[in-house]
Formats: sequence, C-alpha cells, structure tokens
Amino acid sequence: LQYTKFDQLQILKLDGGCPKFEILVKFLENNESIKILCGEGYLTEKEILKIVAIHSPKNFHELKLYNFDISGSDFEPFFINWKDRVPLKSISFIIECHLNVKRENIELLEKYKNLGIIKKFEINNCDNIF
Repeated sequence: LQYTKFDQLQILKLDGGCPKFEILVKFLENNESIKILCGEGYLTEKEILKIVAIHSPKNFHELKLYNFDISGSDFEPFFINWKDRVPLKSISFIIECHLNVKRENIELLEKYKNLGIIKKFEINNCDNIF
C-alpha cells in the first residue's frame, strides 16, 4: 500500500487503528481532509497531531477529530509546527464528540485563529460521528 498512489483521492476517512497512519497520510498527495477517531484503542490525540503536522501533504487543510480529549499544552506543538509549513495553508480544526473541552483549549484555538494558522475551528457534540 505504501507504494501506491491515489492521485484523485481528496478526502480520507479512517478510524485511528490504521497501523501505519503516517505512511498513509504521507503518500496521499491530494488529500485535503482527514476524519479520525481518537482515544482508547486507537491512536492517541498527541500521536495523531504529530503525524499530521509532520507528514500531511501540502493540500491538506482540514482535520476532524472524534473523541478528542487533550490538554492545550499537548496540542499546542501541532500549531507551532503547522505555522512553519511551506506553503502555509490555514487549517480547519474540528472536534466532534468531545470528551472534555477545557477553557484553555478554546483560548488556544482562538489564539491560533487570530494568528491566521487556524482558518476555522468547531467543537460539536456526538451527533455526526462518521
């Protein structure tokens, strides 16, 4: 699979159990969006953010996470890495079915939105899971 190209694929929808998620993300050159389930039994939020920040293609601009539960200090490195991307494309950061949205997380998202790193952010309840 890692040597296959999906030139027309623009949206990828996976659960976090993908064994080599970083390889999958890296070779999907036209991928613009990823929807992924986080947490127990899946990749952790921190692992997902690290992989996306390092391996996502240039066209990528929307990350939708389900069951996201992480502290601001754990996900701020993602936005620090994202701002250094060339070319910089503002990201839509969407949290679905959140487990615990802390005020510090909202403030952090607003900070990076004001800096132009986040195009939009949404925090939604569990209505639209996959």
